[in-house]
Amino acid sequence: DYSINLLAIEYMLDNLAYLLIGAAILIIIVAVILKKTASPKDDPSSPDSPKKTASPTKNDPKKEEDNKPKITYGPIYLYFGSQTGTAANFCKNLAEEAANNQFQPIVTDLQEFDPDTFVAPRVAIFCMATQGEGEPTDNAEKFFKYISAEDRETGIFKNLRFTVFGLGNKQYQFYNAMGKKTDAFLDKLGGERIYRYGEGDDDGSLEDDFNEWKVELWKTLKEKIQPVAFDASKKTEEQLPFNLIMGEEGLKEVEFENFEEEKTGKEYDFQVKTFLSCNKVKVITAYELRQNNDEGSTLHIEFDVGSCGIKYPTAANLCVYPENDPKIVEAMAERLGVKLEQVFIIEENKENASPIKFKHPVPSPISVKTYLSRFCDLQGAIKKSTLKNLTKFVKNEELKEKLLKLTSAAGKEDFEKEISKANKGLYDIIVDNNIQLDLKQLIFLADTVKPRYFTIASSSAKNPETIHICASLLEFKVEGKWRPGMASGYFRRMLEHFIKNPGTPVYAKVSVKESTFALPVDSNRPLVLVGPGAGLAPFRGFLHEKEHLIKIGENKQYGEITLYFGCRKSDSDYIYKEELEKFHQEGIINKYYKAFSREGENKCYVQDLMKKNSAELGVTLFDQNGLLYICGSIRMGNDVLKVLNQVAAEHFNISTLAGALKVKQLEQDKRIIKELWE
Repeated sequence: DYSINLLAIEYMLDNLAYLLIGAAILIIIVAVILKKTASPKDDPSSPDSPKKTASPTKNDPKKEEDNKPKITYGPIYLYFGSQTGTAANFCKNLAEEAANNQFQPIVTDLQEFDPDTFVAPRVAIFCMATQGEGEPTDNAEKFFKYISAEDRETGIFKNLRFTVFGLGNKQYQFYNAMGKKTDAFLDKLGGERIYRYGEGDDDGSLEDDFNEWKVELWKTLKEKIQPVAFDASKKTEEQLPFNLIMGEEGLKEVEFENFEEEKTGKEYDFQVKTFLSCNKVKVITAYELRQNNDEGSTLHIEFDVGSCGIKYPTAANLCVYPENDPKIVEAMAERLGVKLEQVFIIEENKENASPIKFKHPVPSPISVKTYLSRFCDLQGAIKKSTLKNLTKFVKNEELKEKLLKLTSAAGKEDFEKEISKANKGLYDIIVDNNIQLDLKQLIFLADTVKPRYFTIASSSAKNPETIHICASLLEFKVEGKWRPGMASGYFRRMLEHFIKNPGTPVYAKVSVKESTFALPVDSNRPLVLVGPGAGLAPFRGFLHEKEHLIKIGENKQYGEITLYFGCRKSDSDYIYKEELEKFHQEGIINKYYKAFSREGENKCYVQDLMKKNSAELGVTLFDQNGLLYICGSIRMGNDVLKVLNQVAAEHFNISTLAGALKVKQLEQDKRIIKELWE
């Protein structure tokens, strides 16, 4: 019986095992069928599953950002009044930051100012540079004339919410005049100041002042502007704003002369537009003005402007666009892995998600050589914003961190020591740190070459077809070696060309800009001219004009001309020596005072001679209604003004402080006219 029971139990267990196996197989089959027929939204692992069913981790900022509601603070207009391009670049920097802070930036050249559309509701930031005697830049003249009109309606800008940043130099009497005036007029016309007025000093660190001013800018604007929702479904990854296409062999460059932007259907950066609007002129000659070059070099250069129809007033400014050193251009092309003769095309990248309106950084088709020589600022002083952009392409994290620190407030002293005082340009930083770039990346981050300004040293009456300048060449110490500045190297190569290849033409891109200097309408008024070194330039033009007009019998009566000239040594850097001595002998210069600072026991400068002639100056300026012109370094100009304060005090027998007020009045009456530089 016992054996029979065991067999029965064994039989039952076998059947139970088969039943369990069969049930398991059935469960698996049912599960597979259910999975196949289920909707994708029921499966969190499905690629079609809505994101809301996924559980993002706290450490995934991208997913958290995706889950945030999409908002915008709306359009923000960035206006610039710019002469050399600095204010325009500040607006470009602001545009990038605006986009990163959920604004829709619109960068606008004030040349395009339209009063009819300007009164519409808007938030605006103005970057305003000052030129001359507290005057607007060329592109801001129409705008400033409009806002400063006496009959302008008070509440016309009631829909404007604004802030202003001024660009200036404290060494000038009219420091940041345009920034201050713009801020005041916009407020007067009903605008609401939405962020504090700021200003920067180019005599210190303009870019640092700008960076400090905007520390709280976006936070403040966001607190005062109501955001709205927007559709971000079409937003794609932000990329470089343009594509670069290497052209096939035989593709020709665009014609830069007589360039008409309207016909291209493209918009260009401010500095590129300025370059393209200039004239290509023939350089007639270049020669050395100093007796020896042991302590420097000053060149006389002449440009043929008659053939292209340029007219100029005597003592105006000539803007000259320099070119990079050919050796640096060749080395840069090699680093980029491109050939100088290759021609490329720039096209807008339609896939770029940036809300910033695209403007072409360079005209194209253009050769690598032309771009690197004439457009890409490889040698000029590098800005912190440019250095910051460069770090986007640095792969070495340690190097990236080091360069970013230099652009920060904490790295201010290091930037001054390692970059500014070391005279490092973009090319130097790329080479020193072995940074690998391609041509497209370089175009994106590099600044455009800026023009250099020179006071014209010729008379339009005597030489209407040619413009003369005198240029002091500068050298900087880089890595223990002396290297010429970009413009100085450019002019030095011109000189070498005329020495080695006489009769072979050289060309330059130039334009004429007004200056603060002009001969008085009343030619009988006495003139006092103070121009040491290359500061003599405009006064050479004055003297040539007087000589010419007397020669042809026009306006023979002239007020007395007194010239104060200075240099180091009479046999070293006494420029235009023969001309000046001749003018003095012929009575074109009535009184001629020369200061040679390195001759004799004590140093002597033009301001020292003026101090000795205090009584004479007092009579000329205050009794004879004379005019005083000063041209040269800012430091020299300030020293001359200090002497004039004493001259006035002695002449009127008053305190030096009261004398300073007399001098200030002469400046306000435009009887003291200055053209000064660093």
